[in-house]
Amino acid sequence: MNTTSKEIEKIAHTAFEKYIYPAIVQNIPEIKDKFIVNITSSVAYGTADKYSDLDMFLIFYEQKDYIRYHKELTTLCSSIQYPDSYYTKFDKGIRIELESLSRADVKNIISHPEKEKNWLGLSGWLMYWFINSITIYDPKGLLTTARKYLSKYPDKIAEIKRLQIKEENTRIKVSLRKESIYSAFLTFDKIVRLLNAYIDYSFLEQSSFIPHPKWKYSIFEKECPKINVSRLNNIIDKLFEEEQLFEDDFAFVPCISTQPNSKIRSHETNSMTDIGNLSYDRFMRISNQEKWAQNEHISISDTLQKKVIKYYNFIIWRKIRVYEKSIKRQIRFVQLYYGLNICIDILTVLFMFNKKYMPPIESFQQQNIEEVLSILPENLKEEWSSLLSKKAMEWIIGKPDIFIDFTWKTYHVIQREWYQRKLITQKAIRDPLNTQFEIEYWKYENLFY
Repeated sequence: MNTTSKEIEKIAHTAFEKYIYPAIVQNIPEIKDKFIVNITSSVAYGTADKYSDLDMFLIFYEQKDYIRYHKELTTLCSSIQYPDSYYTKFDKGIRIELESLSRADVKNIISHPEKEKNWLGLSGWLMYWFINSITIYDPKGLLTTARKYLSKYPDKIAEIKRLQIKEENTRIKVSLRKESIYSAFLTFDKIVRLLNAYIDYSFLEQSSFIPHPKWKYSIFEKECPKINVSRLNNIIDKLFEEEQLFEDDFAFVPCISTQPNSKIRSHETNSMTDIGNLSYDRFMRISNQEKWAQNEHISISDTLQKKVIKYYNFIIWRKIRVYEKSIKRQIRFVQLYYGLNICIDILTVLFMFNKKYMPPIESFQQQNIEEVLSILPENLKEEWSSLLSKKAMEWIIGKPDIFIDFTWKTYHVIQREWYQRKLITQKAIRDPLNTQFEIEYWKYENLFY
């Protein structure tokens, strides 16, 4: 653990012991044994730096207690006054984020680890996040027990997930051979997906949970075989040095020798049967590809549409910020991954303006791309056309300032269009961060890439 991580951990312990816990005991004493407090992300992984936040979570054991107390506790935590030095240490200051095990999407695994569907429906980074956190307070010892019995995937589940990656890699290699006006963007998309899948596979070879993409590469460097790290870095070096890549360069990426199952996959357990009454959670767990395939059969309520828009309002804002930090931190994989993700999420939103879902990139047609870009001013429309046809790698890798500027401009145009259509409030536009707990973004942001 580096010095910055140790310093932040010490502050977190002191903040809880001297300020947060006494305030809870004094004002809401009945909840003092109903929650865990932990530190997560870069501090817990020992990689914190001057750009890091203090991610301190107060997690209720039971959802009913979260529902009953979270508003009162949020108000209480917001009223706590810390020493002045605390407010200058972190990007967002001291923040206590309130959750429950259910909302954190780990309750089912902890309660019923014997059920295969719970493992297959889980976004693996959430278990990595939970198991590898630093415990500040845990009166029931739940984290200690979880670390003892649930520290890795069961072998059978890891094997299933490895096979899924190999099948998807095989599809990707096939799609790379397709030619279209958008081949440059398609190629970039597939290269990043192959690199990401290789990192995931490296963790799964050890049956390990896969970390969040923000920290995945840094942990991959420390915990996975050096030969794997070397192979990945060789491809990234070639990308940043603008060397031509060939299919043989990806020979190390695990694939299957037979034709993969052609079924379009949503996230593990979802099916598109009975799609007339979609909840927010179910809608978000269905891939763009499957929504596109079923476009004419999907109808969503105004309430659901507004919540989905609130999700994209937050997630695009968040991902551009992560991309900006990846440049400062010089973590090239994160730069590639989030650069691609920003493009995919913005395109998803632009298709939604036309009441459509984004097709697979290999199915992009010039006519439908021109249609979805129509809400943008001419200068941005031209830049997006250029990015999709030839400039994606050049801008995301070699001209990050240009990429950041034009994605922020696109984001603000999208926000104005949402507001004019009465799909989002000015409050959500001004402060996307304040909506993160309502939309529960952590369950969905990494399901499909």
